[in-house]
Amino acid sequence: MGINSTEFEQLVQYFADRSATKIYGSDFPGKTLIACLLYHKLITFRDHKVLNKKYDNIKKRTTKKFADEKAYVGGTGRGSQQSIEATDVDVAVKEILGAKPMGHSSEFDGDSETTSFQSNSENGQTGNWAKYSPKILKQKKFSALTPYRRGKGNQTSDNLEQCAAAKELVELSRKEYIQKEQEFKLKAMKEKHELEMQIMRDKAALELEVIKQNTK
Repeated sequence: MGINSTEFEQLVQYFADRSATKIYGSDFPGKTLIACLLYHKLITFRDHKVLNKKYDNIKKRTTKKFADEKAYVGGTGRGSQQSIEATDVDVAVKEILGAKPMGHSSEFDGDSETTSFQSNSENGQTGNWAKYSPKILKQKKFSALTPYRRGKGNQTSDNLEQCAAAKELVELSRKEYIQKEQEFKLKAMKEKHELEMQIMRDKAALELEVIKQNTK
């Protein structure tokens, strides 16, 4: 979480004014000038990376301190209340951060206020409950709260027959493809065998012819 330049400048300006007031008093004429010098000194004293990390650590510690206090107040109630020791730095950082350390108060629900429920009937008459039925009193759920479920659909006999016919057609096509593949492989093997036998016969005839010519 990077440092916010506005927050950092407010924090440094606060400590500059505080230091000048503590040293020279609140009525000192040159307090503003000294505060500006201190502000410039604090701004240029450290590298921005160091200041970035330092300010992040201060914000984390301050946020945790006030958050722990709030969590303790909302605990089980055992023991005495423990108040935190907030320094001037904590107070200044808390003012800069606003509602972040303590969080926002609940707008819709909470135990801090007791809600008063009062029964109110329009005409004071309950009507005739002789034909009471839970189905009549049941209200339809709000559409935004009703979960969407995909229906299975009504599968009629025609749909089932069509599905069965499609599956049967796919199975016949698969068997036909396998049969054609086997026939093609068998034909290729026969052609290869016949070609090899022809080569062997031609080779044997050629060798026999060579032998006859050599014996003359």
